[in-house]
Amino acid sequence: MKDQGTGFVRTRGFSLIELLVVMAIMATLIGLGVVGLPRLLRQGDETKVRTALTALATALEGYQNDPKNGDYPPSELDAESFPGIGAGGNEENLGIESVVVCLSRRGANAAIAIDQLEGFVLENLDGDRTQAQVTTFADKDLFELCDVWGTPLAYFHWRDYASIEAKSQGRISGIEDVLRAKPYRHPKTKEYFNKTSFQLISAGMDREFNTDDDVTNFKKE
Repeated sequence: MKDQGTGFVRTRGFSLIELLVVMAIMATLIGLGVVGLPRLLRQGDETKVRTALTALATALEGYQNDPKNGDYPPSELDAESFPGIGAGGNEENLGIESVVVCLSRRGANAAIAIDQLEGFVLENLDGDRTQAQVTTFADKDLFELCDVWGTPLAYFHWRDYASIEAKSQGRISGIEDVLRAKPYRHPKTKEYFNKTSFQLISAGMDREFNTDDDVTNFKKE
């Protein structure tokens, strides 16, 4: 704008209202970043775990359908059925350790490479080992599969649902403490989900079992 007295051209600045509008827009964008990004990351983690859980469940179905097995992995390994296991294990992560051994022992012909499932990682959080090398891995560690949040999965064979729940078994090595997991029942019928197969459960982001954010190989409804 030209000043009549001086002849200078003056550039029009932002009004107070315009500045407030710009600040409001910036605050909204920042808010979306703070709130929305973690939510997207969380959903991405859940998707990875759900996809890996589906692949693992499919491999277990294949294991059961193999005539030389004829059943799903047990909820707990025993030395008679699995020579070389020994008695050195503890009472933690029993189910998922059984899954790892069954799908990775020599001659298992598993449909998946259990140590390459995106969303899971092999760990030995409870530090137990087998008496002899029973898997294709290069050591005697009794591994468990852990989800992206660092918690071992829970696995239960259908035959053991009732006894595991009644005896408060299902001990899982948490990052800071030992957790408890139990098989899921239908909220209305009270029947166990997957009553003729197995349950796989990830504790989810909260690292607590049997809570709303658990990821499972069945629909919890």
